[in-house]
Amino acid sequence: MGGLFSSAPEFPTNEGADHLVIIAAKLEELHPGLFMFDLRQDPGTTGRLEVTIVLNYKNQSKASKILIHQKSKGQGYPSSNWNAFTSKVNQALQQISK
Repeated sequence: MGGLFSSAPEFPTNEGADHLVIIAAKLEELHPGLFMFDLRQDPGTTGRLEVTIVLNYKNQSKASKILIHQKSKGQGYPSSNWNAFTSKVNQALQQISK
């Protein structure tokens, strides 16, 4: 089973939206079927791009989040350094499984 996309009202169409698709495809390639992708667009152009892993996303009262990437904190787009990005994803997954 492949990764799932949330039922967001509409797919983001801003300038950075293609990066979201690339991130989702890369995560699906590395961890098939493990993630559900919830892609959200800020109103207007903000230049933000964040990647958060959410545990127990179906039960929001027990959900916990691990922020693994923030473009606004000088981390750029994940595609500029896939090794660093996937390392952060793998570290978060190891933290979760403890």
